[in-house]
Amino acid sequence: MSVIVYRNPDGGLCVVYPSPFCELSIEEIAAKDVPEGCMWQIAPDRPSRDHDWNGTDWIYAPPDPSIAIEAARAQMKCSRFQARAALLQAGLLSTVEAAIAQADPITQMAWTDAVEFRRNSPTISALAQSLSLSDQQLDDLFTSAMAIEA
Repeated sequence: MSVIVYRNPDGGLCVVYPSPFCELSIEEIAAKDVPEGCMWQIAPDRPSRDHDWNGTDWIYAPPDPSIAIEAARAQMKCSRFQARAALLQAGLLSTVEAAIAQADPITQMAWTDAVEFRRNSPTISALAQSLSLSDQQLDDLFTSAMAIEA
């Protein structure tokens, strides 16, 4: 199956997949679906979303790994118990509690009242930074915490 490829005005790749049941020719579909002023081409079917059109062929363009890492971090969360247990196991609980005691009232309230902690929370990021924890160390703490069962 062939597709229609074009670049939108901001340079992003657009791929139009004609329906196999459409009675229009691929040229008629392009005339109807491609924005005016955009140059388009007929290309073979796109192998995957990780392929980019270079004008003559599909070229594999591996996804940016930082996007996958950020998506994984956005899913990381643990209960208050899990967080405290992981910090205790890592030998950091007393250090964190001392840092919390010196923190602003909102951070103290968040630590005391939170039911769960999220890896991508600004409060968690600020606390990790104040403790000089790297992103990897924080990821490891959350991974450990999520594995703990009450």
